Amino acid sequence: MIGTSLYVLGDTSLVGRRLGAIGLASLNVSIPLISKAYGKRRRDMKVYYAKIAAFGAVVAGLLITAIGLLIPEYLAMAFVANEPEIIKNAAYGIRLYFLAFPLVGVNLVITIYLQSQKQTTKAFIFSLLRGLILIIILLLILTPTLKIPGVWLVMPITEIIALGVGLILVRNRKLKTR
Repeated sequence: MIGTSLYVLGDTSLVGRRLGAIGLASLNVSIPLISKAYGKRRRDMKVYYAKIAAFGAVVAGLLITAIGLLIPEYLAMAFVANEPEIIKNAAYGIRLYFLAFPLVGVNLVITIYLQSQKQTTKAFIFSLLRGLILIIILLLILTPTLKIPGVWLVMPITEIIALGVGLILVRNRKLKTR
């Protein structure tokens, strides 16, 4: 059962990330704008552009989450043969997994913001933290304790923890630049 959940989780991750590409437009536009504001020492504009990018990312994330909450069975059927039990379990997991998407975009904005501020080491560590380290740690903790729901909850919990760390990194950057 855990093997099937991991298989569907991988496919679901691909769907979510493809849908998330819609929200990446605001992120891609923000990179040169934030960098330019940084070069001109316009802190007000850096923050403004980052807020706009975060807003766009959250809106896109909420839309993706709504899709995952409203039609998870259809998403599951795209990857699983017509087996009602697997589709039911996958739909349950999709509902949990897609809760992460509003935060994914914000965390990407944090990465972009740090990169735009020449804080590439912090951006790299932050990306590594949310893309690998926290996932492994949480899989090791949540899977034995919560079983299959633990696998599905790894991404939302990873993004919540990463958001906290990211806000601290950005906040520390703001304090040093004042």
